[in-house]
Amino acid sequence: MFFRRILFLILILLPVTLVAEIDTEWGASLGVVNTDYDTGLNASLSYIVNRSNARFTLNLIDLNMFSGDAEGFRNETLSNGNEVCRNESDGQFAKKEECEKIDFDLASSVEAGYIFSSMNYPLILGIGVRIFGDKEFGGNSVTYLKVMLFNKANNYFGSFKYSPDYNQLSIGAVF
Repeated sequence: MFFRRILFLILILLPVTLVAEIDTEWGASLGVVNTDYDTGLNASLSYIVNRSNARFTLNLIDLNMFSGDAEGFRNETLSNGNEVCRNESDGQFAKKEECEKIDFDLASSVEAGYIFSSMNYPLILGIGVRIFGDKEFGGNSVTYLKVMLFNKANNYFGSFKYSPDYNQLSIGAVF
């Protein structure tokens, strides 16, 4: 009977202890992203879980924005240096708005890292996987390495994500 009570207390207290040691926070960042196809801007919103020296991040919204030519239209520079928009099907001039397009790549990503604590500026090294994005812009399942320098005193950070076909440099804050 004694061992059952001890086992019961362990089973009840262990999860409570594990949860009690978890520190959670929200984060947001802005950055520049470079893929095999294009260069653009990135904005993300993250839920972060810290436990001891481990850091787990779920980027709920990971939005890349790229500028590009609209389908069926192209920008062209004339011999006099003027830039015009042309309809690709018939070669006729078109309104400038027809050539302007912004591509959005919405994804999520998960990251796991180790915190190398150093006073107010810990270094975090980790890996991550970006999922559900357009394959053209580095999505579907891109694995990357992440390096982050965090300022504890002011709650901001700088990070760099690297893979052969997806790179991102960001600054952000936690709250």
